[in-house]
Amino acid sequence: MPMIDFEAVKAAISLSQVLSMLGRLPRLYRKTQFKGFCPLGCDGHLSCSFNIAKNVWHCHRCKKGGNQLDLYMFVRRMSIHQAALDICNRAGIEPPLLTNPPPACLREPKESEWLNSEGIGEA
Repeated sequence: MPMIDFEAVKAAISLSQVLSMLGRLPRLYRKTQFKGFCPLGCDGHLSCSFNIAKNVWHCHRCKKGGNQLDLYMFVRRMSIHQAALDICNRAGIEPPLLTNPPPACLREPKESEWLNSEGIGEA
């Protein structure tokens, strides 16, 4: 499996692009701040903040948050590797690969390990 450069993906794809891919339309709160429903479906209130300038989001109800890759990963219930591939595919760009992959001790966890750690996978 190729090692994807996640930092390059985050630099190429903005949070607003990911929100559009997910069909989420938060309401403008301030210049670069938006409020909206939690994309994870934790409640029916505008408890989620999206900072378009910093490419970060946070739900004040369920306490989840992160960057645009994290958002896509959580909503689509997939690994970060698969989320990066999917986002690049939908944006029509080639997934950027690492030229110097990290050593095995720094490897990305297997998808099943990640899903289980997030309470998403099979018990």
